[in-house]
Amino acid sequence: MIVVGAGKVGFDIAKRLSEEGHDVTLVDRSEENLREAVHHLDIMTLAGNGATPPVLEAAGVEKADILIAVTDIDEVNMIACFTAKQYGVEICCARVRDPEYSAAFTRDAHPGLGIDRVINPDQLAAAEIVRLLQTPAATYVESFADGKITLVQARVGPESRLAGLPLKEAELQNCLVVAIEREEDLFIPDGESVIQPGDKVFLVSHTHDLSAVDQVVGRGSPPAKNVVIVGGGSLGLRLAQILSAKRNGLHTLKVIEINPDRCRELAEILPHALVICGDGETIDVLRDELVGAGDAFVAVTGKDHTNVLATMVAKELGVTRAITKISREDYVLLAHKAGADAVVVPRMILAGTVLQMVRRSNLARVALLEDGKGEVLEFEVGPEAEVVGRPLSELPREKDAIVGAILRNGKAVIARGVSVIQPGDRVVVFALPEAVPAVMRRFGAKGRRRG
Repeated sequence: MIVVGAGKVGFDIAKRLSEEGHDVTLVDRSEENLREAVHHLDIMTLAGNGATPPVLEAAGVEKADILIAVTDIDEVNMIACFTAKQYGVEICCARVRDPEYSAAFTRDAHPGLGIDRVINPDQLAAAEIVRLLQTPAATYVESFADGKITLVQARVGPESRLAGLPLKEAELQNCLVVAIEREEDLFIPDGESVIQPGDKVFLVSHTHDLSAVDQVVGRGSPPAKNVVIVGGGSLGLRLAQILSAKRNGLHTLKVIEINPDRCRELAEILPHALVICGDGETIDVLRDELVGAGDAFVAVTGKDHTNVLATMVAKELGVTRAITKISREDYVLLAHKAGADAVVVPRMILAGTVLQMVRRSNLARVALLEDGKGEVLEFEVGPEAEVVGRPLSELPREKDAIVGAILRNGKAVIARGVSVIQPGDRVVVFALPEAVPAVMRRFGAKGRRRG
């Protein structure tokens, strides 16, 4: 398996694939970028241009079955895939930010050109932010089971009626608590686990009924009607386009961008948004734009420190909800301390998408949570799986994993002890990393272990 690009994304993907037992070669032009991988990862590294035949041959492309290109340059990623395909690499995946490229190379749109999967991290991150705006009490939202099941993370408020109760007494309707994060510890609860104020609770629920989120938080919050976006780059633009298209009760949409030339471009592209040219991390600009009167504030510039500072200022001005995009995991805690109600890390979304692609044939979805402390896996259950035909309560318990929901014939149900998994079901499972191999085996996962 070859990963081209040793930046934060490439390093993280190589690390996770290596930990799962894959033979990985990480390629980058810069030996300096490779240095951290040499010191911390059990992988091969190679300095050179991963889009050229000689370098790919040195990396073992003729024996590789997967190539993942995630450099900062779209064209390099695409050419690396085109080249690798000529050597017979089975699956080639490219990170592509330019929306014109990503639209042209949608999955299966041009199978003969050598890219099997195009991943646009800005598009993935924008979709997550939209979900967060639509579920104001949540700090994380992701959909599974053809959109019929939603995983939500919410912080338990002091006014929540669930605070201080064991889960068996919580009487949550049509949902299931699959994990609790307390301070820095993420664990799978049982019926005796007591929910405490300040806990961050992960629960699965029917997408059409997320009322359980308000029970956890202790208060209801309507979807945002007035949104301010700081950062008019590719992510900010994509987010604004989605919000403009949806409307759905949105009263005002403002985009604050510091670059005058970019502001003129945005004004032409976004007729339904107010584009403001200014520094989104300064209190005067945010005060002048009545940020404190808004429902939601979203900081998505290309600089983590700008996003954190802008979030801090917005919360000081009284904004109801702040969502912050962060590229480095060591800034996540700082963003929360600055007042961010939710933090989006695009590279974690991208890494989950890559793992879904390379792991197993019956794995439909993978989402990484809390910087990889937990995973959500959606399986298509085959007849050979160990879990088939027996009630969940009679299966050997995996203490670090839990079945959250089952999709059968288009109908989704929340998993209970009496639930019986049948061949053809889609099953959503929450697991801690150490339990993932056992979960994969239990659900009949078959897959690659080649390089």
